Amino acid sequence: MTPILCSSKEVGGWTSVYYLCGGLGIVWVLFWSIFASNYADNNRWISQKEQDYILDVVNLKKRKEQYLFPWCEAFHSLPFYAILLGRVTFITQQQVIISYNSTFNRDVLKLNLDHLTERALYCLTSLG
Repeated sequence: MTPILCSSKEVGGWTSVYYLCGGLGIVWVLFWSIFASNYADNNRWISQKEQDYILDVVNLKKRKEQYLFPWCEAFHSLPFYAILLGRVTFITQQQVIISYNSTFNRDVLKLNLDHLTERALYCLTSLG
């Protein structure tokens, strides 16, 4: 959808992407503030039976002994750093692929995103 918005001068070009994301963010915040609540006590969308069940489960969890994660031991562990390095490498590689996907489709695959079939191909390459 972003290439369509960027290439369209009627809706404002590339700035429309930011306006769309901001508008959807505002709609999400409004939706969340209406339907979500921090505690079961003040939730207006659940029944009394559901509220009692949730409060009973929370009280059971509070009674159990808390397990503290051994952070000091984790920071001195080689497997921890191996997992951390793997995750950082994966996320970096994923962001590079996402960043250069449009350029690859335009320059290497010669896709013109003005045609519907080529838009579908672009979406398929984005999926993986």
